[in-house]
Amino acid sequence: MSLRLPHGPGSTEIWWFTILDRNMPPELRKTAIMRANHTFGPAGMLEQDDGENWDQSTRAARGTVGRCYPLNFAMNLGRGVIRHEPSGLAHIDTHIGEHAQLWTYRSWAEWMAAEDWDALRSNHSIPAGTV
Repeated sequence: MSLRLPHGPGSTEIWWFTILDRNMPPELRKTAIMRANHTFGPAGMLEQDDGENWDQSTRAARGTVGRCYPLNFAMNLGRGVIRHEPSGLAHIDTHIGEHAQLWTYRSWAEWMAAEDWDALRSNHSIPAGTV
């Protein structure tokens, strides 16, 4: 699990968590932790190059050309179908798009605007006891 905490337009703190069964045999636990450490995070094989990509994208957006043109967040926008699970939770069903990012920002805005938990639940149809 990854928690990404923005610290402004040029900085993000990332925390990685590995969740394991507490009853795992010690040898399996050791292997799972080793794999987690070598998959994601600073020592991991995945996302090693993402830091450079994000850094260069941020720098490019601050440049002369980047400031002249607005960013386009419309890839496949309006083509995904919102599916509601029996639990009341929803997800966007599509093959490709920026729906995950758009959904994240929309949800963040709703969380920031909600007066309390009840208001947030009413926005999302979240059953009581799940937030």
